[in-house]
Amino acid sequence: MHTFRAWPILYTQRWGVLYFNEYFSSVFTKEDLSSIPTCANKPLPFFHISEIDITEDMVKSKLKRLRPDKAGGADNLLPRLLVSIQQEISYPL
Repeated sequence: MHTFRAWPILYTQRWGVLYFNEYFSSVFTKEDLSSIPTCANKPLPFFHISEIDITEDMVKSKLKRLRPDKAGGADNLLPRLLVSIQQEISYPL
């Protein structure tokens, strides 16, 4: 019986790829694409931004749930900063 350490790296990587390919090929089914149902064209509801009510308490509640030890989001605002100034920014938002 061979151990993985005795096999060359390239062979073990190739074996791993082949093994996973065989496994996932057996798990997923091949769908019949000719019988996909069509979606009925229903009009989507249209909402104006003025119809959305955001209260000061809602903003404060969301800001209180932020974890100050986490990194900033796409806007690069740190949660620590938002938590520290939540009283000042909750009304204007």
